[in-house]
Amino acid sequence: MILTAQIICLAVLIGYGFITFRKYPFRMEIKPMVQISFLLVLALALSYFSLMVGVFGFPSLKIGLAQVPLILIGSLYGPGYGFIAGLIYDVLGLIVTPTDLPFLGFTLGNVLVCSVPGWIMDCVKLSSYKKVRFGVIAATVLMSAFLCGSMWIMKENFPFKMTENERTAVTVFACVYPFLMWAAMKIMEKHQSGQKEDICLLLSVLAVDAVINLFLNPLWLQIMYGIPYFASFALRLVKLLAVVPADGIFVTVLYNVSKRFRRR
Repeated sequence: MILTAQIICLAVLIGYGFITFRKYPFRMEIKPMVQISFLLVLALALSYFSLMVGVFGFPSLKIGLAQVPLILIGSLYGPGYGFIAGLIYDVLGLIVTPTDLPFLGFTLGNVLVCSVPGWIMDCVKLSSYKKVRFGVIAATVLMSAFLCGSMWIMKENFPFKMTENERTAVTVFACVYPFLMWAAMKIMEKHQSGQKEDICLLLSVLAVDAVINLFLNPLWLQIMYGIPYFASFALRLVKLLAVVPADGIFVTVLYNVSKRFRRR
């Protein structure tokens, strides 16, 4: 099973790399490479301060800010540089904290974290601000609805035990969450410069967390360690609703700072 998954992930990496570099050819430029190197070092440093939460006796849920610099790489420098940076970050991570069996699924995840924001920034340029804002709200509504449904409909088989008060509190938060996101975007609208980019960054954080951390990583953990998919998925969904606003704030602030730095 692991070997089959490795082969599939390798094929996806090769195909994704071909598509990425065909549209965004890699250009060897010193300045962006130096800046990307700094962001990679920052991501590695932040990974040391990440909190690991155990699922079924195995530390499989990471809470931290290590992915913030990785999202910035794709947002600032595009998918081509992001693809290369994701590979380098994965190799550096294996060197710093070696594992028994390197798994290409996590390599694919690192590549997507670094490159997907670049695709989003380019694609959203062709869309209106209202469509982008609608996409963010729709994504948060779907995630909130799924969390509420899974907690109450499947409460007897939910991966971790919750009291009625805890379940009610999480439900209230999940219901209010889309309105909080809407309010945050309305606040962003007051800043006339770069408001569309700010929403793009928020959409990038949502996409990275939803696709890689919410769907793909639980699958890799089930394949490698036998951790039930839904158990890891449910924990990550709760984490997603909690950390996306924080990640979005950090990414937006660092993005605007980095843009000013790049102009010098």
